[in-house]
Amino acid sequence: MIYETTKCAVAFAVKRFYQTLEVKGYDNVPQSGPIILVSNHPNTLMDPYIIATQFKRRVGFLGNASIFINPIAKRILTYFNVIPVYRKQDVKDGQKTDNSSAFSACYKYLENNNALLIFPEGTSVKEYRLRKIKTGTARIALGTEKQNNFNLGVKILPVGLYYNNPTQFGSKAFMQIGKPIDIKQFKEYYLKDEIEGVQSLTKVIRKSLTELTININNKEDEQVFIDLKQVYKSHLKELNKELKDFEMAKEMTNAIIYFKTSFPERYKSLKSRIHFCAEYIKDHKLRILEEKPKKRHSFVSISKLLIGLPLFVFGWLQNAFPFYVPDWLSRKLTNEIEYKASILVSIGLLLFPTWYFLSSYLFIQTTSFHWSINLAYIALLPLSGVFAIKYSNVFKKLKTAFRSNNTNFAEFKESRKELITELDKAREIYLNRL
Repeated sequence: MIYETTKCAVAFAVKRFYQTLEVKGYDNVPQSGPIILVSNHPNTLMDPYIIATQFKRRVGFLGNASIFINPIAKRILTYFNVIPVYRKQDVKDGQKTDNSSAFSACYKYLENNNALLIFPEGTSVKEYRLRKIKTGTARIALGTEKQNNFNLGVKILPVGLYYNNPTQFGSKAFMQIGKPIDIKQFKEYYLKDEIEGVQSLTKVIRKSLTELTININNKEDEQVFIDLKQVYKSHLKELNKELKDFEMAKEMTNAIIYFKTSFPERYKSLKSRIHFCAEYIKDHKLRILEEKPKKRHSFVSISKLLIGLPLFVFGWLQNAFPFYVPDWLSRKLTNEIEYKASILVSIGLLLFPTWYFLSSYLFIQTTSFHWSINLAYIALLPLSGVFAIKYSNVFKKLKTAFRSNNTNFAEFKESRKELITELDKAREIYLNRL
């Protein structure tokens, strides 16, 4: 009961934090039998939050032994099926890490037909690439099968995660489930040579995850990718409204590699222009770039803003504290960007319900309104908060649209228009490369 309630709360928080969470590949999920979920790990706690809430069955995790800091934490983590794993930094100097108990716990957990989530990269880093895959997943899978004479039917299910902006509230997240890997096909390799069997399975895991993730080999190309998304993504959406963010990102990375190799001089010129344009957009916090701002669009937006102003003010006043406090705390607690979204959601999970309860209690106690008005106030607390966010987005877009009267902004838009034309030509070359 506690697990399901917590799962629902986390799922709700994730859906509120990300504007869109798209999941593909549900057909690849085995209906029965033990499975090991393996995934890339770009966004700390948000990664297990997303994956665990998208599966019907209970999901277990491997966690650093350092978080089992006291009996209470140990009891809570054990309830949520977190199995402690020791790293070098978790033991005293001179001592060796011993994870035999962790492996035994994993075997037992899988023998009960459960799902176990493992991040085989070991650490979480905000990068658009797959880091070295450690052998622990393969050792657990093959060890479990060996202990059960290869009759258990363990399968490894690769999962790829992609965030168009992992730490940004209101951004998009994408999860793709790949084809399951049957452990039985590695039986002969493993029984003949355990090391060879583990390495062979690890290579297959890496290959599967590579197909489901964005992989850019160096920081320079990664920056080009980030800039290109900033400058060209909205235009690509106009060209192909059916194109999904992950598919677009995959093609962008392939195109970057192709142009860097095939047209190095042209690539170098485009790269500098793209970066200049992206920096302008970021520095001026632009949210929308229309070729020709529509008067009717502006009129409708202004009308919406005027009509919705009272509800926006109410929503902002009622939700400002639980909305801004997690952001303030996240900046105080860590400078590591990978932890920002996790801290925001984790604190928000506690703060928003507490704030709404206290606000409702004080409202009811200090007023003598009819019960229907009290009920309406309680309902408006979260609804007005959602409205306030959407209202702010409309305002930011409208503010950008009106900047078209600014000479510098008009020059920038003309420069971007020329760059878009060049990128369209480059896109045609890439699409016709074969």
